[in-house]
Amino acid sequence: MPNIALVQDGAEVARQRYADVYGEFVRACNELSANRGLTFTLQVFTDDAVRFLLRGISPDEYSCVVFASNALLSNEVCRAVAAYRQDFEDYLRAGGGLFLLHQFRSSLDDVLPPELCPRLVDRNTGSQIL
Repeated sequence: MPNIALVQDGAEVARQRYADVYGEFVRACNELSANRGLTFTLQVFTDDAVRFLLRGISPDEYSCVVFASNALLSNEVCRAVAAYRQDFEDYLRAGGGLFLLHQFRSSLDDVLPPELCPRLVDRNTGSQIL
């Protein structure tokens, strides 16, 4: 049974209702479950609870970790990621999934292993994509 962990910034969700993506992921789990013959489950972690998620995390326990938009702006989430960075990197290297929605940060270096960290560049509005 694939279990998905959704990490959200509790203050962001309380402040801006549209920041809560829980309902969208519940719908996605329901659709995946109906079409795949598996039961996809979702568990939400906010702020200090992220420590319990990341400490000793295993792909056998969670198939994928989703960081909702701007979840990494939460000091508690960032501290948890920093404290259990090695556990999280081990999880990813063992085949655990990562789904990272938009994060308003200048870098993801302190969150992602170097081999997964994208190079961020400034957007150039004058160029065209071919």
